[in-house]
Order: sequence, then C-alpha cells, then structure tokens
Amino acid sequence: MTQQANFNIQAATDGSVAGVLQAAGGGTANVLEILDNTGTTVGSFSNTGNLLVKPSTGSTAAFQVQTTSGVNVLSSDSNAKLVVIGAGSSGENSPFLARSR
Repeated sequence: MTQQANFNIQAATDGSVAGVLQAAGGGTANVLEILDNTGTTVGSFSNTGNLLVKPSTGSTAAFQVQTTSGVNVLSSDSNAKLVVIGAGSSGENSPFLARSR
C-alpha cells in the first residue's frame, strides 16, 4: 500500500515496535500534541499518560470507540454533553446513557 503522509513509520520486523515517544526525565510538557489547522491543541497525551480529546468545534462524534464493523461501543457528543455506551450516537437501545445536567 502506498502511504500518503508527511511522514510514515513502519516496524522493521513483525515483532518490533514501530515507534516510541518518551518524555524527558524531569519533563512536564505533553509527550504528544495534535493541533488543528489554526494551531489549537485538539488532542494530547500528557507526560503522565492522561489523554485529552478537545474538538475545536462542537461535534456529535467527538470521541468514538467502534467495533470492526463500525458500530459504536462508546461515543461522546460534545454538543449535547452526552456519553453513550453500547449503542449509536443518539442512544437508541443503549444499556447505559449519561447526560450532563
């Protein structure tokens, strides 16, 4: 497959790690930051492993975990301040639905 990106990393062998990002010994800065086209941080991993997902605009699909067939297992709607476990993004047939007050 031809890769179309500014950089590509491929593991050297089937059993090797493709890449490692490690903070400096006394580091306090984020290990990884993902920026939008304006330079605003929209995602990051902190030096302690905390994950931040912060869309630059409201989104009904701000964060998703899906099955291999594309069905949401976990989803977050930043517009409605809604987290859904076990169903589509609108909560249909969800065994658990959490909404902010």
